[in-house]
Amino acid sequence: MEDLLKEEKGAVIGARVCDLKALEVLDKYFGELPEPFYLTRKEGTFVAGATCTEPHQSCFCVQFGGLSTEGLKYDLWFTDFGDVILVETGSARGEEVVKDLDLLNAPKELLYRKERIIERVEREQGFRRINDKKIFDWFSEEVTHEIWERLAEECYACGKCNMICPTCHCFDVVDMTDLEGSGERVRIWDACHLFRYGLVASGHNFRGERLARAQYRIYDKFYYPYERYGIFACVGCGRCFEACSADIDLRDVLKVAGGEGS
Repeated sequence: MEDLLKEEKGAVIGARVCDLKALEVLDKYFGELPEPFYLTRKEGTFVAGATCTEPHQSCFCVQFGGLSTEGLKYDLWFTDFGDVILVETGSARGEEVVKDLDLLNAPKELLYRKERIIERVEREQGFRRINDKKIFDWFSEEVTHEIWERLAEECYACGKCNMICPTCHCFDVVDMTDLEGSGERVRIWDACHLFRYGLVASGHNFRGERLARAQYRIYDKFYYPYERYGIFACVGCGRCFEACSADIDLRDVLKVAGGEGS
């Protein structure tokens, strides 16, 4: 059997801070026991991102550190002020791209304007940050809270939230064979909301109930990664409830955890 590990080059254009933080989460999952396919692909990917200059109605990244790029990994970063664009480099690859461009050195005033934009956007998100430990403690104690049954009743178990989440990383391994007797063993993206996710060869399903799957997905964002790595696996992008056909809003769970909801 031959591994089809290839060095691929690619680019992500238009990434946001939540996307950079999602990569940091994936680094935890795939870096602890180095996963060569993930690490090789990431190493070959050029990342050019941009500052959010307006809040989206579903965003709550202020809960997870906000919009600052400090300490995050990227190659180029853009901030559009309308009259001028600030270009920041975050790597040698980024420096290589801009070195021959006719760019002006940015005055400190632009960096100040960028900080003011970040402060405004975070404020306009309208989400009051909850202490991380308080969230973790609530999840530790409220496994049987009534909110889980309520979410399970509303959830269609379609898996859209899994497929659009930048940190969901579950996969299945399948053998793709042909009539000639050869084939490939490949990994495919999987979703913990789907009924077949917990189905094993004997026919038993260890998460056959929709409640168990709906609860696990959220615990896998706020409990298990915090217990293991001291981080949350949610970055506050809001894509899951933007995609959700049942309009399930993850912020409602956090508000309950913070003592603001029921």
